[in-house]
Amino acid sequence: MRAALLILCAIQLGCIAGGNPSLDPDLLDAGPADAADAADVEPDIRFAVAIETPTVEPPDAAPAPPSAPRQRTACAPVPGRMFADAQAAHASDGCEAQCSRLAHCAAHTWDDGSDLCRCFEDDDEVAIRAACKAACHTTQGELLYYALFDTPVCSEIVPAVTSRFPLFDAACGGRP
Repeated sequence: MRAALLILCAIQLGCIAGGNPSLDPDLLDAGPADAADAADVEPDIRFAVAIETPTVEPPDAAPAPPSAPRQRTACAPVPGRMFADAQAAHASDGCEAQCSRLAHCAAHTWDDGSDLCRCFEDDDEVAIRAACKAACHTTQGELLYYALFDTPVCSEIVPAVTSRFPLFDAACGGRP
């Protein structure tokens, strides 16, 4: 092992110091005489390195069995309920404002294709915001507010709500 490390260090030092004229960009187009002259000036250090070839299965080998597809529930066209019914209560200050963050994060699909809720589309943002605001005015409102308030980014907002509210989780449908 120590010998292998020493060889690798020597190779790196040789490349850094320019000990291999065949890698010199000025000599790539040079003729054989120019390369030989450069080899006389700088030492040419060469090492044999063994490269392991990956093992390939023979063509008559049986293919691997297909993996079982992941079961997903179908998305409802427009979810009827996103939060469970609860008794009316005073809404926490700022709960309705936090609902805009949730609605945007749950409904939006980013340019890179990432989506936090496969069942929500951009045009569902209004319905999500309305359902969230209605939940703010129930006994669930405080739990909803703190789930939203304590999360600074979308990648945390949706999981914080889906982990606490099963109906919202079902409506969201998870990531694609």
